[in-house]
Amino acid sequence: MGTDYWTQLIAFIEQMAQRGKISSSDLKLIFATDSVEEAIAHIRAKAIERFGLRRVAHMRRHFPWLGERGFPGKGPEIC
Repeated sequence: MGTDYWTQLIAFIEQMAQRGKISSSDLKLIFATDSVEEAIAHIRAKAIERFGLRRVAHMRRHFPWLGERGFPGKGPEIC
């Protein structure tokens, strides 16, 4: 699924901004790319670094009584 998939939705959102249904500043919240590297850089810049998030060495244990299952091994590698 590339940016071509989202073209009509993005055009619709831009049209909503032009008609005053949403703020034009809301358009800055949308980021579409076909590059995994660009997506990761965007997430790091706009979410991880901006809010000072850091990788946690210890993950909370899962609670089976809530229907949760633990991650096999060390856990997901996202950062």
